[in-house]
Amino acid sequence: MSPKLKGNSNLPYILIGGTFVLYLIIKLAIPQVTIWVQANWVLTITILAIAVILTILGVILYFKNRSSASSVDKKAIAHNEVNSFAFTPWSREHFEQWLMAKTPYQFEEYIRNLLTKRGFQAIQTSYSHDHGIDVIASKTELGIRHDYIFQCKQYKDTHVSEPVLVQLFGNMNAGPSHRMGIIVSTSRLTNAAQEFAERHAITNWDIDFLYQQYLKEVASYDYDRQSNQSGDYV
Repeated sequence: MSPKLKGNSNLPYILIGGTFVLYLIIKLAIPQVTIWVQANWVLTITILAIAVILTILGVILYFKNRSSASSVDKKAIAHNEVNSFAFTPWSREHFEQWLMAKTPYQFEEYIRNLLTKRGFQAIQTSYSHDHGIDVIASKTELGIRHDYIFQCKQYKDTHVSEPVLVQLFGNMNAGPSHRMGIIVSTSRLTNAAQEFAERHAITNWDIDFLYQQYLKEVASYDYDRQSNQSGDYV
């Protein structure tokens, strides 16, 4: 809340009430002042105009104060959600609901970010005309570069079928060099799709795997935070 606005919530009422009280005092209790006011009507109108302007200003500040407080509340809610994500592990059900609330493009973006945090060079393909490849990644280990392609399926009640794996397998060998294929899904593979994946060395990242990665991320984030606070981690 802005310091300039703090305490202004009662300002309109004080100004309005004070104006009427002043009027009653002049009108009823001090006849001499009333006579003076009537004789100096220009000054009287000026004073009343100032009172009206101050009242309008008070109303504006009041609503601005409310709007500012509402904005602070929204930021606090967002901050609490981030803290909850970072420091207090969600249940598997909560995590799955969080993933399912994302758009398909946001889900692919989440996978890209997950890979980046784990040392991969990863890019997200165009949402349209991706030909079954949602994320392309690579990682060099012991001087050897490994290339990967990811196909992401944000399913809830539908299992990933074999044709999806067939398309992924075709893309694995479509480039200048062999690329390892990984199917990422919030659901499960059908039995046929699972058998196809095993025969063609396709890795499956299902909801259980993603949840385990999330738990590792929370643990790592919390460890870094505590280490920074204690001065043991640089």
